[in-house]
Amino acid sequence: MSVKREREEESEIASSAKKVRKGGLKLKGTALPVLGKKKKEKEKEEVVVAVQREEEEEEVDKRTDAEIKFERSRRDRLQQTASEAAKKSYRDNINENNTKLSKMTEHNDIPKVTYRTNK
Repeated sequence: MSVKREREEESEIASSAKKVRKGGLKLKGTALPVLGKKKKEKEKEEVVVAVQREEEEEEVDKRTDAEIKFERSRRDRLQQTASEAAKKSYRDNINENNTKLSKMTEHNDIPKVTYRTNK
């Protein structure tokens, strides 16, 4: 019986091997690049120069008035904060920070409120 069973398994494997599709993997939604004639170096240089010219011509500001105004105000704010930071020295910043810390209460200073008696 075991010989018969082995032959059946071999035949099943052979039949399943016939069902397998051969060939490259096909992916949905991806387009393969189209290969054309190879261009000569001179043609490539001409194309690069033409593209650069087009890019130079297209450097027109395409932003809206609101975007321009926002950029201008953001730049002004950055300059203002930088100038304020440059006015204070390191020692002034340390003294200001120390005064803030001295005004704050520490968490150890506040007594605990519990339902038990404090021991």
